[in-house]
Amino acid sequence: MIKPLRRPSPRYLLSALALAVLVMGCATGFPEADAAGLYYNLGNAYFELERWDLAADAYKKAMALDKDLLQASYNLARVYIQTGDTEAGIEMLNGLLLEEPENTLLLNTLGYALTLKGSDEEALAVYEAVLVRNEFDAHALYNLSLLLWKLDRKDDSLAVMLKAFVQSPEDKDLLKNLALLNIDLGNTEDALRYLEAYTEKDPQNADMLAALGDTYLKEEFFAKALETYEKVLAIDKARPAVMFEKAWILLAVIGDGEKGLETLDQAVVAGFNDRERLLELAKNPDLVNPDEVTAYLKGKDLVSEEDLAPEEVPLSPEEGLDKALLPDDTLLFDYPENP
Repeated sequence: MIKPLRRPSPRYLLSALALAVLVMGCATGFPEADAAGLYYNLGNAYFELERWDLAADAYKKAMALDKDLLQASYNLARVYIQTGDTEAGIEMLNGLLLEEPENTLLLNTLGYALTLKGSDEEALAVYEAVLVRNEFDAHALYNLSLLLWKLDRKDDSLAVMLKAFVQSPEDKDLLKNLALLNIDLGNTEDALRYLEAYTEKDPQNADMLAALGDTYLKEEFFAKALETYEKVLAIDKARPAVMFEKAWILLAVIGDGEKGLETLDQAVVAGFNDRERLLELAKNPDLVNPDEVTAYLKGKDLVSEEDLAPEEVPLSPEEGLDKALLPDDTLLFDYPENP
């Protein structure tokens, strides 16, 4: 029975395993099964160290000595997948599935390899086959949810991801993806809940903190957004987009023109050049110091006078008719009388 990849020996045991293999080679009458086990463990140690060529060589030697050591074949398939040779990995996994067609570990790994290869429909079928055998399989649920998201089946992805979350409520990757998927779906209230839970577990993740700040801003929780952006910048100062959103809050919400303009300058110097957002800021009616902001943006050639000109609003048909009838010399046509 194939079991999950065993945690390999720590680095300091690698030399001991290599020595044992060397002694085995010098000894006579050494049982092949024991020799296969040594090579297998040696392969696991190399796998842990990401020494893929050496791991593959050790697994092949283990397989040559003991054809029933299916774990070595499985781990060799993993090496192939890790090194980008997904075709070889898939071929080996399919061979193992002939021996153990109900093995969900093999099926999950096959689904993963097929996803990497880009065979999405085949991968879907494999994950569905796993869930037929065990509807609560955490690996299948998680990977299936990501695959459905990739295929733009976002609602289906969310349903599957929530089912996975029930199985593993402390999983940080699930929390992160639930937050990002809900942002993608426009479910900002749910996104906030998962973002807050995730950033409590990983308060130094600047990307997720920035996403939390953006979501607070979208929901107009300005004080929380500002506090969160400051946390991001304390971790990573090279965040021009975060600097800009902080400047927006200072200039258009809090009313701190001096600090807001200083922060805006920091954002621009750091490389912020989103023209659409800059124009939105310049035209924001709530700016505490609109003349200074527009002068600054024009001075940096980020907006032009033409950009800031009021847009002409097209007249409605009724308004157009009224204006056409205003001049004194307008000709008003009467409907003809009945003869």
